[in-house]
Amino acid sequence: MAKNIVRVCCGMTCGITGSRKIMSKLEESMGLKAGEQNEENDLGFCGCTGYCHMAPNVVINDNEIHHVNPDTVTKDVEEEKKKPAGSEKPPEATAEEIMNLDFLGDL
Repeated sequence: MAKNIVRVCCGMTCGITGSRKIMSKLEESMGLKAGEQNEENDLGFCGCTGYCHMAPNVVINDNEIHHVNPDTVTKDVEEEKKKPAGSEKPPEATAEEIMNLDFLGDL
């Protein structure tokens, strides 16, 4: 069983904002493909994390990284692996943040 579970959100907003590029960077750095694991890491996609207003999102051992950047994701994931699982409570969305992310124009 892998020590670290790494999931990239593939919900619609994360997909639009670059989750595939993020997964590609993680695949390259970990030497795994999505859905594979080794002794150190279990890499894959997950469904919507519910933090669309902070997309794209990555979950590492029940801790979330928001506004993930493909250029820094490898470093960010390595730092997050050092923290205890579930140690960070995700921030709540404000109505203003949700309204500003109205990418479909339906709100």
